[in-house]
Amino acid sequence: MGRPPSPRRRSTEMAANPAALRRKQKMAEAAASCPPVDQQVRVVVARPAFTQQQFQKQFDYTEPKPKTNSELVAEHFRDNCAPNGDCVANTLTRYLPILAWLPAYSIKNDLFGDIIAGVTVAIMHVPQGMAYALLARIPPIHGIYMAFFQCLLYVIFGTSRHVSVGTFAVTCIMTGKVVMEYSEPQPNAPNGTEQVLYDPVLVATTVSMAVGIVELVMFALRIGALTVILSDMLVKGFTTGAAVHVLMSQVKSLFGLTLPRYTGPGKLIKTFVAILRNAFSANPAAMVISGTAISVLVFNNEYLKPKAAKRTKFPIPIELIVVVIGTVASYFGDLHGNYQVQVIGNVTTGLPKPTNPIFSLIPNILMDAVIIAIIAYSVSLSMAQLFAKKHEYVVDANQELIAYGVGNIASSFFACAPMAASLSRSLIMENVGGRTQASGIITSSILLVVLLWLGPLFQVLPNCVLSSIIVVSLKGMFMQFSDLKQVWRTSRADAVIWFTTFAAVVGLDIDIGLAVGVAVSVVVLLLRNQKPETALLGNIDGTDIYLDVKKYKAAEEEDNVKIFQFGGPLHFCNRDYFRQRVIELTGLDPIQYKSFVAKLESQARSAAMKEQLKLKKARRNPQKESSKKTGGGFFKETKLDPSVEKPESAQKRAQKEGIANGGYDNSDEKTGSHELLTPPSKVEYYGSFDSDSESKPPPLSAADAVAQVRQEVKINMMFSHLIFDMTSVGFTDTASTRSLVSLLKEYEAIDVSCYLVGCNETVLRILACCSCPLGEERFFPTVHDTVVSIRARAADPDAQSTSSGMS
Repeated sequence: MGRPPSPRRRSTEMAANPAALRRKQKMAEAAASCPPVDQQVRVVVARPAFTQQQFQKQFDYTEPKPKTNSELVAEHFRDNCAPNGDCVANTLTRYLPILAWLPAYSIKNDLFGDIIAGVTVAIMHVPQGMAYALLARIPPIHGIYMAFFQCLLYVIFGTSRHVSVGTFAVTCIMTGKVVMEYSEPQPNAPNGTEQVLYDPVLVATTVSMAVGIVELVMFALRIGALTVILSDMLVKGFTTGAAVHVLMSQVKSLFGLTLPRYTGPGKLIKTFVAILRNAFSANPAAMVISGTAISVLVFNNEYLKPKAAKRTKFPIPIELIVVVIGTVASYFGDLHGNYQVQVIGNVTTGLPKPTNPIFSLIPNILMDAVIIAIIAYSVSLSMAQLFAKKHEYVVDANQELIAYGVGNIASSFFACAPMAASLSRSLIMENVGGRTQASGIITSSILLVVLLWLGPLFQVLPNCVLSSIIVVSLKGMFMQFSDLKQVWRTSRADAVIWFTTFAAVVGLDIDIGLAVGVAVSVVVLLLRNQKPETALLGNIDGTDIYLDVKKYKAAEEEDNVKIFQFGGPLHFCNRDYFRQRVIELTGLDPIQYKSFVAKLESQARSAAMKEQLKLKKARRNPQKESSKKTGGGFFKETKLDPSVEKPESAQKRAQKEGIANGGYDNSDEKTGSHELLTPPSKVEYYGSFDSDSESKPPPLSAADAVAQVRQEVKINMMFSHLIFDMTSVGFTDTASTRSLVSLLKEYEAIDVSCYLVGCNETVLRILACCSCPLGEERFFPTVHDTVVSIRARAADPDAQSTSSGMS
């Protein structure tokens, strides 16, 4: 290593580079201004209090102008359809990614890794393709057809460098359900009904065509993002349940049993019962072969594979070794002839001839195709994005829809079932050093050799060997059970989604289980958004921090001010909850309050009129003394005079009669003056105008009596400012905004000044469209700005009011 540059040389370099010198000076100033580690850092900010309008004006806010539909269309065509060379090149490379990565391919850096990955994945494709083809209820050779054609098509259209497409257990078993329904006699069909049966391969290819069409429609409508409803918990519960279906479907081959076929909800339970009934008719030879194969595979995966991984990146091709050993043993031992072990049978050589799918069958299988398309795309995209994040490149989600859509449609003419990415093969491709999509070309080339010359060698391969490979590969799916306990501790709602989806898939059927899982996920999402966190905020003394007074004992409410915080979006589902929580936390229902005050005014008016009438009668008959006093009639008749009823009893009576609610209970508040009033049960109308002196006050007029009631109500209200903290409200819809506007009007009608804080542009725009009653001076950027403005108004009543009324 060379010696570091001398201080003189460093100073010369700094002088030659003024920008570097300025950066060094700023770093030195920042370091000098930093306090010692053990010293508390303080934040001191001095600025004026802004309303929302002042804030926008101060910092030059410019409201973005919404574009019309015609402008959006014109912009799209201008950006994507301009007649120039760059636009054509960008379009071609966008929809044909091979034109982007192939010219930039580095033989020196990428070729070796791609060759190793391509060869390794091709070796895995042979046993997995044949095994998973059985799940789709088509001949095993078609699994290799899928690997060849679909890998080649993904190289051209795909954007992920590390996923291995072809057969996938979940999509194959879902395809097998459709194949079984339309290619085999239905046991539950009505008697006398003629069933039209199709060739299993043609049904599978039709499913592939329908899935491809669905994926291209999803691309055209840009609705690929809808797959976000398939949460991780839903996918895990679904795939675990599907693994149970896969396991039960392979018991027949593992034990050499002959079982009846069941369809519809509960078929898994019926199949399990049939297995128990036929357990004693199992084929011992098939059981021995299955047990041996499973033992070898498990021994490799649990013992040899971890040790080999420490020494080399190349995995032991144990599946291929088991297939070769099983084929050789079957050939020389004539297992089919001597022990009635079921084998693959006839395997043709060469590539399949192009054949049209059954287009007339597509409407019948469309719903199944939609489900398969969503599952295949969601799982494959999640896997692709995982690898892309790890290796720092970008996967185009919309282009992936094109890749899978075109791949399924094109391969459907060559006897292929729907394609998807395989987790096990993709992990192997990434682990052995795959670099680009070129590894798919290597894989397809090796598979072509297998199809042209080596296919007939697998004719005597026992089916139970392939079933053993499938069963062992399910371990990863069943291990998802171990996550359920942790999920329950983290989020019980997520655990409910996981277990409900799993139970529905196992107890009912795969497609019904997925529908149940989606429904439960949507319900959980709605419930979470329907009841966001709400709080009544208080200030931490000496700061601009406002926290929940129920959770933070140091937070104290402002005098005469209530601060309500809503912690989520406001929409039609939770608008009633919003209103309910405002009333519960503030303790003031504006409608009940206004109704009861109107009742008090009516009683005061009536009492005053009676007193006036008595006075007139007394003037007509001066010898007759009135035994009743002029000032106390109203309060006695309302039963709020302490001589008639105690304050505590009056409050209990008011609550019992439903006049008011109990308010927000916070027994830990530090100041008794902050006890939340629920008018009018707290209004202290316990004085009396009665006097024992000889000088009697003149009776009140009806107008004066009503004015006095209003004045005493206003004096005894425990708060007159209500702040709505809308910082966490990301959006509102029309229905919820109208409900909010109505609530604001109700509070303003009882002389409670309302303020809206932290509204984003979307919320402000909708409020303006819904005729919000508040003026611009009632909108603030932060809670502290609002409180400071209210404090300033209270300290200087002659100043211009920031809450001067409704606009």
